Amino acid sequence: MKILSESQIKEIAEQMDCGMRCYHNTKTNKLLFFPVELDFEDEVNAEFWQEDIEELENEATNYLEVEKPESHDSFSMMQEFANSTSLDTKFQDKLITVLEMRKPFANFKTCIDNSDYREDWFRFKSNWMQKWVKDHLKMNLEE
Repeated sequence: MKILSESQIKEIAEQMDCGMRCYHNTKTNKLLFFPVELDFEDEVNAEFWQEDIEELENEATNYLEVEKPESHDSFSMMQEFANSTSLDTKFQDKLITVLEMRKPFANFKTCIDNSDYREDWFRFKSNWMQKWVKDHLKMNLEE
């Protein structure tokens, strides 16, 4: 198996964050991406993705799906950010509070979007997702 480059790891993380399913060919390192909600019955979608779909079907044993984090993992990511030392204590307390309330994902997003820490969150999330991809690939390729 070839080792993925940092740019490929980043691409997988970004595509997953945009709602794409990601597949990695463990022999060639080729990456395939499909929308999570791809409707194969829709002729336009099926035609657009047909070549990649056929490749995935024909070489299924060589492709590994890089699964996106589950909601409890995403919640842990938000908690890690909320507990980071780079935040001022007032905002940190606010994030911790919204994570304890109903609808923590929506409340966290609103809180971040209306703060001076929005770019810090995106950097943190990008790094966290890239680590997730690396860990996921390492774990699945060792099996």
